Amino acid sequence: MLLLIHGIGSTRAFWDPVVPLLPDAECRAIDVPGFGAAPAIDAPVTVARLAEAVDDPSLGPVVIIGHSLGGMIAQELALLAPDRVHGLVLCNTIPGVTDGAREFNPVLATLAETDGSDAVADALLPAMLGPKALEGTEHARERFLADMRAADPPSLAAAFRAVVTFDARDRLPTLDLPALVVAGQHEGNDDDQRELADLLGTRCVFLPGTSHLAPAEAPTAFAAHVVPFLSRC
Repeated sequence: MLLLIHGIGSTRAFWDPVVPLLPDAECRAIDVPGFGAAPAIDAPVTVARLAEAVDDPSLGPVVIIGHSLGGMIAQELALLAPDRVHGLVLCNTIPGVTDGAREFNPVLATLAETDGSDAVADALLPAMLGPKALEGTEHARERFLADMRAADPPSLAAAFRAVVTFDARDRLPTLDLPALVVAGQHEGNDDDQRELADLLGTRCVFLPGTSHLAPAEAPTAFAAHVVPFLSRC
């Protein structure tokens, strides 16, 4: 079973360009609580509590593919149920809150509360795609804008603040499972993704020309790394 988890403001539709490129194993893309069709959880919202909310033992052994906030939820799920999580693909995510997130996430949370989801979408769009849009990325751009603009502002605010409290750095080395870290070439500070890979004892690959929406910007390139990895899980 492949479990796919999207990032802040997205929905399970984020993975639509990727799923057809993955092996024939059953894929289940889910909505994170507060987004898409999933109801929000009660406060306080933390990454660990989001992981508890989406944990489903009935799925059996899973390999989790998580993007951004979904990658943080994936880490918490692996720590919560190491016997059931048999592999991790962590995309455009971090092992713990960064200085940039501490500075900007509270600003984005307040923006969601005061000006709504449209304002957040407009503020984030420049960082979502690489400086020169790859061929075929119009779908990724439009999907991001549609989902973010439709997102529930309180859920956006809660998710941005949840990231500020997230830190798995001390716990990740306890995991003993295959992992792959994928990032965008133009995402910013490469050190965050390299740190995540080092903590998991694995490698980090950077998809050329992409930024924060790397799996959706370059689904074929993404799958070219993920499919061989899945054979090890």
